[in-house]
Amino acid sequence: MKNLYFSIIIWLIATIPVFSQNAPFALELEPFTISGLPGLHSYAYTIHDGKWLILGGRTNGLHGFQPPFAFPLATQNTNIYVVDPVAQQFWSATSSTLPQNIQEHISSSNMEGVRLGNYFYFIGGYGFSTPANDLITFPNITAIDVPGLMNAVMNQLPVTSYFRQITDPAMALCGSRAEVIDTTVYLVFGHQFDGRYNPNNMPSFTQVYSNQIRKFNITDNGTVFTITNYTSITDTVNFHRRDYNLAPQIFPNGTSGITASSGVFSIILIVLI
Repeated sequence: MKNLYFSIIIWLIATIPVFSQNAPFALELEPFTISGLPGLHSYAYTIHDGKWLILGGRTNGLHGFQPPFAFPLATQNTNIYVVDPVAQQFWSATSSTLPQNIQEHISSSNMEGVRLGNYFYFIGGYGFSTPANDLITFPNITAIDVPGLMNAVMNQLPVTSYFRQITDPAMALCGSRAEVIDTTVYLVFGHQFDGRYNPNNMPSFTQVYSNQIRKFNITDNGTVFTITNYTSITDTVNFHRRDYNLAPQIFPNGTSGITASSGVFSIILIVLI
């Protein structure tokens, strides 16, 4: 029976017309190494004055499978990095000096993030929570003063004053993506994953897909920030996906939008396989 389904998938792919066109540009990637900078993945970043601010993510590769070894705590990234890709140098500061709720949040992985003015908003993410005594998807959004934090890291100054945080259950997503159109934040797809991953499914974790695009604004006076104008759009078939690509797009009529592509564990793929 599996062979039949695989044949159907291959036939569908083979019968899709393939179109190509010559792009008026060429793209070439050239890797380079910054000495001493650790390898990271699943982190959040933003750019200011040509430098990168990097938070969260993991320092190991494959996360492992069986509890309690899945997503080991020792390989959560607990440093804040500022990287100058031109000078090929970096600066770092530990997040351990921050309040526990903020330190644990910004050490998570597969989070979402958006930049509005001088602030980077770090949303959701999967990591260890001391109050829960387990790995959770954080129901938080942390506002980060980007110029202030980068200056503090580069000059080895205290970093605590550059972070603020609120809690909202709608922010509890990982494997999602976020984009801003005008001043509206779009939090697209993803899931809430709580507990220790294992390859045999339950009972060490719970998992709930959002099946949504969540839209909201962030009102921020520099001291207090809130989520306003929150709405959501639900589609349990087409929006049931995570770990995918989201990119801004200008449509033929000139309007701005975002395009989602790929993603794993969609309902359509599950049905076919």
